Amino acid sequence: MSSASSQDAGPAAAASARAPPLRRLTRARCVTAGGALLVAAIASALFFHRLGESSLHGDEALHAQVARESAERDGWLPPTYSGRPYVNKPPLKILAVAWIFGRFGVSELHARVLDASCGVATAVVVFLFGRRLWGAAAGGLAALLLITAEHYVFAHGVRAGVQDSALVLATTLTLAFYFLYRERRRGGGRRGWPLLLSAGIAAGCGGLVKGPVIGLALAVVAAWELAPLLRGRRPRLAGLGVLTVLAAAPYLAWLAAANEWTGGRLGRLLYQELVVRNTAGLDPGHLHGPLFYPSVLGDDFGLWLLALLPALVALTRWRAPQAPALATAPDEAARDRRAVSFVGLWAALLLAIPSLSPSKLSWYIYPAYPALALLCARGTAEAVRRAGRSRLLAAALVALVAFGLWQRVDSVRERAGREPWVIPAHRYARAIADLPAFLLIVEPHPGYRPWDLFYLRPLGTRRRRLPPAIMRPIPNVCRFLVRGSREVPPGVVIERRPEFAARPLAKDGGKPRGFLLDLDACIPVWS
Repeated sequence: MSSASSQDAGPAAAASARAPPLRRLTRARCVTAGGALLVAAIASALFFHRLGESSLHGDEALHAQVARESAERDGWLPPTYSGRPYVNKPPLKILAVAWIFGRFGVSELHARVLDASCGVATAVVVFLFGRRLWGAAAGGLAALLLITAEHYVFAHGVRAGVQDSALVLATTLTLAFYFLYRERRRGGGRRGWPLLLSAGIAAGCGGLVKGPVIGLALAVVAAWELAPLLRGRRPRLAGLGVLTVLAAAPYLAWLAAANEWTGGRLGRLLYQELVVRNTAGLDPGHLHGPLFYPSVLGDDFGLWLLALLPALVALTRWRAPQAPALATAPDEAARDRRAVSFVGLWAALLLAIPSLSPSKLSWYIYPAYPALALLCARGTAEAVRRAGRSRLLAAALVALVAFGLWQRVDSVRERAGREPWVIPAHRYARAIADLPAFLLIVEPHPGYRPWDLFYLRPLGTRRRRLPPAIMRPIPNVCRFLVRGSREVPPGVVIERRPEFAARPLAKDGGKPRGFLLDLDACIPVWS
């Protein structure tokens, strides 16, 4: 997404304009490469710090278990959970994690490394796209605002083994490539099809990551292409048609295969996910009022949202944040108008559409975050440009922006460095690993939760069934028996303990023969 022309404002842009064309091209490429590397380095430092030290929990444990089962089989399709086909999510991201597991081993870090990598890639794409539209400073500011949005980083985002980080990357690539394609076609270029193809591939990958959610990006493109109807002009729908076909074909193929694997029962699952979830909600904990998303945005962007106002002013006056000689050019002013309009439409629709559903979770609006960051950066650039008449005011504004960015980066860095949370099942697995020998008695049960299964299932490779006489369930008790002998010590009294604990069952020569461990993670266990 690098541009051959200079994108920097002020005297630097004027000096660059006087330089020979080859020198200007080299300088622009160096700025682009250096800025991208700096953004990638900062994002990596925030996203990968202590990434694998906390336990997998919730959806990330479920998806990691599906990926592990795929890695352990000869064939990856269909993905399975506890031996049954798993079709709740399309397979692309899960199978990519399965490849990582098979190549590098199963661990918390390897379950999340792809998500953090997608987050870094998204930050670089935002920088490059912002630089192409409004200059390197605006692109860098947008990238930093994105990677310091704490919900996006910590809540089902780039530091969790889920699909949302990959979906945000796919959405950003789709819309950025499509806008550049339309700009290339608008300028009379006949070689815009690689950009359209790239947008289609990104949309197709998004469909294979989180299904029809990528349709939100198609809604943005459709609204953009149909807007000329409001002015009585004929819309151009060829690009939208190609993009829709490229986005829908992989997902439809996945639906056909998943329906066959489930014996024709896929329709019921889709009805629950697409209709019930978005009309009545599936979980009471997901139901929130109309102020939920404004609260999330306030937490993630804070006072930076005020920079949207200068962006709107720029939208009404069509002034490009370039050097004066460039800003007065009609084509530059028109391009800035289209860019602000497109990015604004991107942010508005991807915030408005999820708000219509009663089910509201913070990660439902993450695909709008790159656009919001770009608009805030554009508004800040406009404010600095207008303050440029007073050097003191401009310097104070730049210092305030730098201080605000440092505060955001430091807040994310401090939170990423806190002591990681380890769930009881994970602590249990660590305790097992310290025993020289053990026999784990585990009876599979539908009550397993995904994060428990991820940690406890590998321990069950050494197991045997207890005699039927003592195979009676204990309601509401979560307990495992770990021991080093094949005989259950007689007269063992099992007491309920409120927290994870371990105590010796019997001693032989001063060494415990085994341990009785109680777990508060609600894992049905037989005794």
